[in-house]
Amino acid sequence: MPGLRGLLGIAPLGPADVAVTLGAGVLPYSVNSALRRRYGSDQRGHRHPD
Repeated sequence: MPGLRGLLGIAPLGPADVAVTLGAGVLPYSVNSALRRRYGSDQRGHRHPD
């Protein structure tokens, strides 16, 4: 929204800004999901009894 950007005094986002923001938002969830699959924990983060 160009009008809102002007009102707030912020610059438009460039491709690098978008990539860093998306990476920082998605990467922790992806790593957490991969670790859950690898170590076999349930959704609450507790391991299943062997």
